[in-house]
Amino acid sequence: MIAIAKSHLRLFAILFLGAAGCQSAVAERPTTVASTASSTDIGSHRTFAFGFSEMAPSGYKSSSRSFEAQRRARDMISTVLVQKGYVEDAKSPDILVRFGVSNARVIENVESEAAEASESTDLGRLEIDAYDAATKLQIWSAVVVMQVNPRAIDNRIVAEAVAQAMASFPMRVAAAEASVPVAGATSLQSAD
Repeated sequence: MIAIAKSHLRLFAILFLGAAGCQSAVAERPTTVASTASSTDIGSHRTFAFGFSEMAPSGYKSSSRSFEAQRRARDMISTVLVQKGYVEDAKSPDILVRFGVSNARVIENVESEAAEASESTDLGRLEIDAYDAATKLQIWSAVVVMQVNPRAIDNRIVAEAVAQAMASFPMRVAAAEASVPVAGATSLQSAD
């Protein structure tokens, strides 16, 4: 893993997350940042497919453990998209989804080059991006940073990170309209 000084994490939290004091929040619970392109109505898209995985951002790296977490996250992302009314279609998708999982070690004691495990925090980072397949323009993005166990993948943490990241992904318009009852509509039920 790559070691990051805690002062760099604070700078990351201030610049990236836009709030001072997020440093302790990162270590205790996942921190999520999501954005949607204002010029695109994502909900009008119907199909999705997965593209190449994202590369680890500066300060993070990929490992065999992060590749396994990424494999698990893919299935969870797909499930959420289907629940939101989208259909996976590898041949002609409307939305191309790219994502990556990476990790870093945050050193709490910058003075000591040989920091002990108790003086560091292991962070996992899930980044998910969605692109309009026709225009290749990014239409949605989410990043979740969470504390992870450096020795094992916890499916609950992966699931929580995916759920937090995908919470802001719009429901498909047709799926949302189908779940809203129309005023004056009657249901067809057999009366026996």
